[in-house]
Parts: sequence; C-alpha cells; structure tokens
Amino acid sequence: RSSDLFPFVDPATMLTSTTKYEERLENWHGAIRKDAIQSGPEGEQWEAYVALNKKAAARQRLILQLATDPEFKERYDSDEAFRATELEARGIAPLVTEDDAADSSEALLMPRQEPAREAEVHYAQEAKYQPFRKV
Repeated sequence: RSSDLFPFVDPATMLTSTTKYEERLENWHGAIRKDAIQSGPEGEQWEAYVALNKKAAARQRLILQLATDPEFKERYDSDEAFRATELEARGIAPLVTEDDAADSSEALLMPRQEPAREAEVHYAQEAKYQPFRKV
C-alpha cells in the first residue's frame, strides 16, 4: 500500500504538488525568457536551473508511480527495454558518453588512459596537484 511507503503525506497530494510546481516552473521560465532576456553565464545558469528542476520533478513523478502502481513497478524492474523507454520518455535517461557507449562494462573497471602526447608539455600545462594515491 502507498500509505505504508508514504506515511506522512498522501501520494495524490504529492503528485498534485509536483504538477503545480511543474506548471509554475514552466510559467517562470517562459516569463523570464520573454521579459528579462539573459545571456552569457546568467542565461546558462538559469537554463541549467530550469532543466535540473524539470528532471527532479519528472524523477519524483516516476518514484510516485513506482510506489503506487505495483504492475508498473514489476514491469519497470523486470523489463530493461521498457525501463529505458520510460526514462527516455520522461526526459531522465542517464547521460551516455562515447566512451561509455563503446564499452560500458569495462568503463567502470578499467581506469581511463590519457592519450599519448606528441609535443612536449610546457611547465605551465603540468598539473600542480600530484595525487598521492589512486582511488
């Protein structure tokens, strides 16, 4: 039962609150882009703030749906393709780089190797921090 998972707040209330926040965020975003056009670092910061908040709201919706819908949770947990499609549709799919896509299983186990340098490194280009141990 969802009341066991969320004992202090009703999931329907949380979903309503999330929906209202998403609408308010969309209105703020549109108003600021229209009336107070920002460029440079401030504009990038605002766009990043909005994007992260949209992802957080989408993630919250997914968590609520997983908690309240047992059939959806079972399918989400068992079907990898369904999970990937669902994350992509909600806009919260994990970021995959070219290195990760090439070999995702070894990317976590093998440390990244620096490409061989053809030119001699200038003293100003050398790292000042010398690691005393590898993590």
